[in-house]
Amino acid sequence: MRAQEDLPSWTALDSPITDSYDDVFYVSKNKLFYALCNNGAVESWDLTNPSSPKRSLVISAELPRYPPKMDNHHWCVRRDSYARTCLAESSGELLMVKRYESNARDPDMDGKTVAFDVYKRDFVENKWVYVQSLGDRVLFMGQNHSVSLSAHDFPGLRENSIYFTAQSIENSYASHDFGVFNLEDDSIHHSDLKDIQPSPIWVVPDL
Repeated sequence: MRAQEDLPSWTALDSPITDSYDDVFYVSKNKLFYALCNNGAVESWDLTNPSSPKRSLVISAELPRYPPKMDNHHWCVRRDSYARTCLAESSGELLMVKRYESNARDPDMDGKTVAFDVYKRDFVENKWVYVQSLGDRVLFMGQNHSVSLSAHDFPGLRENSIYFTAQSIENSYASHDFGVFNLEDDSIHHSDLKDIQPSPIWVVPDL
């Protein structure tokens, strides 16, 4: 029989600035967990010593409500949508991605993804900086994990784009939400998959 102290256990991690998180992900490069607080701040957690977790406030500045220099059409699309935020990593940069979901009453669009905005963390200025282009990078965004790849390494992918999958539990019309969003021209293409109901997750191979 194993001793009680050898059994795995859970350790509660308390934050003084939030009572909930919108997203958490692990960066193997620096072996830190990053947690997105519901007020826009980001914390890092060092759990290399589970008995003595270390928390740091990475950035406290909130996101701008809308990106700069946006025309009236794209501004209205975002204004009339519901925004969700999540964290991602690309080429060593810490990103925050805002996904906009339509509030339209059209059954074909209600709850569908209509746009994305991407920001990167500026440690020096302690703020989020709007990203106009991902270059040759491609983001895969879901409700479980984010993945960044190079379109040069995978020629079938569209560079400077976000491949997304999502599901709305509030609205059955949004059960199938797959598509590609291009940052260059703010265009979006939705898949016409209608006969399956997969979970909105990406399966990540061992790259």
